Amino acid sequence: MWTACLGGLVALSAAAGNLLPNPSFDRTAEPWRAAGGVATYVPGDGRGGAGCLLVARGKEDASAWACEAGGIEAGATYLFSFWAKQMAAGGGGCIVSGPTGMNHDVNVGSEWTRCEFLFPVAPSHKGGLQCRLGTWTKDAAVAFDDAALQPAALFHRKVGGCVLGEGKEISGRTYRFAAPFDSVFGAASRPLADFACGYNSNRWCFDHGSWVRYRHELGGTPFAGGRVTVQIGYHTGGTLLVEARGDGNAWVRAGAIDKLGAGELALPAELFPARAIEVRLARGDSGPGAFQVHAYGLEAALGTDPGAAGRGRTTFLVLEEKSDALDVAVKSLGDLVPGGANEVALQCRAPADVSFALEYGPAGGERRASRDAVRREGGVALPYELAKAGAYELAIVARDAAQRVLYRARTSFS
Repeated sequence: MWTACLGGLVALSAAAGNLLPNPSFDRTAEPWRAAGGVATYVPGDGRGGAGCLLVARGKEDASAWACEAGGIEAGATYLFSFWAKQMAAGGGGCIVSGPTGMNHDVNVGSEWTRCEFLFPVAPSHKGGLQCRLGTWTKDAAVAFDDAALQPAALFHRKVGGCVLGEGKEISGRTYRFAAPFDSVFGAASRPLADFACGYNSNRWCFDHGSWVRYRHELGGTPFAGGRVTVQIGYHTGGTLLVEARGDGNAWVRAGAIDKLGAGELALPAELFPARAIEVRLARGDSGPGAFQVHAYGLEAALGTDPGAAGRGRTTFLVLEEKSDALDVAVKSLGDLVPGGANEVALQCRAPADVSFALEYGPAGGERRASRDAVRREGGVALPYELAKAGAYELAIVARDAAQRVLYRARTSFS
């Protein structure tokens, strides 16, 4: 079973759909603005015949377009996506993309290629996000089109009484977590609790005042001991301070790392037993230089048998359309496997003339529509069938009597 991450329900952000202004650059680049280097608008050369944004290297290393996105919800997760192509072979460097503080470096070829990644917004965040599309030290020009910033919800695998997200594993009475930095999830993970730190592609970038906090829980099963592993993949100066606490008590120092490489730190015995363990990574000095954390993990002994075993997985649901007239919270996506308990569960109150359906099928293949919606008190159940294992795409759609779309959210899984 794949269950929602927030108290069993996910009501996707009130600001639905694409939060970027003029994302397809139709007839103009505005309100996107040039933000360094050589940035030009090219009419009629986009993927669909409209315009596109072009960046080329000038006298500076960085070239970019930027805009401000509003409607951002603190503590939420978003999907940033765009299409890009390189206008000539070679050129070195890379594409830079995404909101300030959550950059992702990528590279593409000479054909239009879609790029996407998830990123978290800190619970303390206020205001909008400045987003950019550009290049760094790249001699070849790059074109951009059809960018998107969309609310996303994370759904995690449930095994017994334990919720196991991406990077988690239970084996016997041992719990392990490895942050899924090298994946579409990036910084986003179930244990990530809060942060005040920049992130780039697959690593946290620590400067003065930076910190990241993880919280580990396992359905009430107590932790009996643990150790943290950290990989510093870039270091020109500074000290990483590792602290921990159990069940919300005082922070206790576990150790410090001040050089390139991997470090393993045992958590103090006084923290255990504890039903929740928090680990805080922080810049612990005021000297020159900076460092980057390329890996974070926790291995912990469990005080009792958790009654579950296996590897965690996470899938995400992207909100594409939502009418203010309809409130929908997604409770579960079902098992998402052939022969499983495959049923999408929604919590909602909708007029009788609103219809619900699933549109799904193999990735890139023909879609089928399931309109066998079952209305229950306060909700709707939508069953689906998967003939065989493979990569699939699924959309949840609600329409009014005139067949206008009131709600649409999509996911992909395998």
